[in-house]
Amino acid sequence: MIRRLPLLALPLLLAACATTSQNTPPETLYDARLDTAQGQALTLEQAVARVADADIVLVG
Repeated sequence: MIRRLPLLALPLLLAACATTSQNTPPETLYDARLDTAQGQALTLEQAVARVADADIVLVG
């Protein structure tokens, strides 16, 4: 029985490897996301408008 176990498991492993995952396209082409201090998302234009007249900008 123990010797037959790999033969019985082989079709399951091959079936699992044959399935493809659904590739979803990214929402944006940016690797990072801009948020406010409250956690609300910012667009690039909104972020530029906020830092346009700032003397110091901290990124982190």
